[in-house]
Amino acid sequence: MLEKSTTFTTCNGLKDLSVITKPSINCIDNGLLANSIALNRELMQLLQTKTETHFCKDRSVRPKVRGTDFMKHLYKRRATDAHKLLRCFHAAVYRVEQNPQWKIAIFNKSEDGALFDIYKRDVRFGLLKPYLPLKCIFLNKMHRFFVIIGTVFLVVICHAIVRYLRQKYQSRIIDNLIKHIVKELMCRASLNDESGGEVIVCHLRDKLIPLNKRRSLLSAWDEALRKLEANDSRVQFGVVLRNGEEFRTMKWAETLLTPMINPPLPMHGSAEERLRKKQWQSPAFANVNNNFETSTPCLKVRHMFHAAETNQPDLQQNINESILEKVGPQCKIYDIQLDRQSCCVYIRCATEKDAGIVHNEISGWWFDNHLVSIKFLRLQRYLTLFPHCSTTPRTTRSIK
Repeated sequence: MLEKSTTFTTCNGLKDLSVITKPSINCIDNGLLANSIALNRELMQLLQTKTETHFCKDRSVRPKVRGTDFMKHLYKRRATDAHKLLRCFHAAVYRVEQNPQWKIAIFNKSEDGALFDIYKRDVRFGLLKPYLPLKCIFLNKMHRFFVIIGTVFLVVICHAIVRYLRQKYQSRIIDNLIKHIVKELMCRASLNDESGGEVIVCHLRDKLIPLNKRRSLLSAWDEALRKLEANDSRVQFGVVLRNGEEFRTMKWAETLLTPMINPPLPMHGSAEERLRKKQWQSPAFANVNNNFETSTPCLKVRHMFHAAETNQPDLQQNINESILEKVGPQCKIYDIQLDRQSCCVYIRCATEKDAGIVHNEISGWWFDNHLVSIKFLRLQRYLTLFPHCSTTPRTTRSIK
């Protein structure tokens, strides 16, 4: 910041030096040359000190210097006239504008170059290219490097965790779909109807997956079919022609386990003892129970009795006792109804959680030599079928 190496214009024609009459500064009076360059040096030193403190020691210290703070700094160090000091300050600002090689930026200054009041306009100064110590530069580079590495590592870890949880959730969905497919195929195989237990794949998909979840679970369904076809020889896939269109089918190819036969009752007992009571026998396959989420407290159960038993007077009591005996006291059942025309049992539970417990305890079990199948039923549909159903918990004592 030598006077010989700086660019400025002197005001030789200005007579009254005590009053600033120009609307802007475009020259410097000869009497202000030395003082203005001294202010420039002090401004540079103050900016350098604040910049080093900000980047090397304390980030809370601002690297910029406000005009009012710089004037207060000058007042403390110089015992001079305030008016003359203000003129020197404006001259120093003019030098800064005329010498961009100093790399001092002026923020929030009027664009037309007019004189400004530092107490009304928040003028700030800052270094465009600060000179920092080598140690500070090295520490800053290392800090930035570790911040970048740490951020990348954190992103990779979060991505891996999310991917693992997503794969685990997808695997659980696929396992549940496989269980439900196997249940349905075994149930169809036990009916011994004309289809021979053969099920059209797309029809089974529409039955097991709700319409609102079909798009999101389509990939899981395809993966479940792929696993069954590759790993489970008990499931046989095929193709059937319906109305000129080919449909992929699947069926249970293995012979079902023979259910336990009820032991004969003694003939010397009473008539009530001689009447055969329906009993639970065994699950059709391993791992029958599974966690099943539902949004309805009602269920529809098939194959707990057949058409030849509809006229038995104690059928309702027998079915009620069998269901309550199987589920036990772990859930509350409000109502049990029998539809003797369709041979179906309707159950209304206290909550959706109770309905899930009943489903897990009953579905896929042999009952009176028949494989029970169960599905959920909307509460409104249940109330339409049975408008006067009970709303108090059922127990074994209450049904007798």
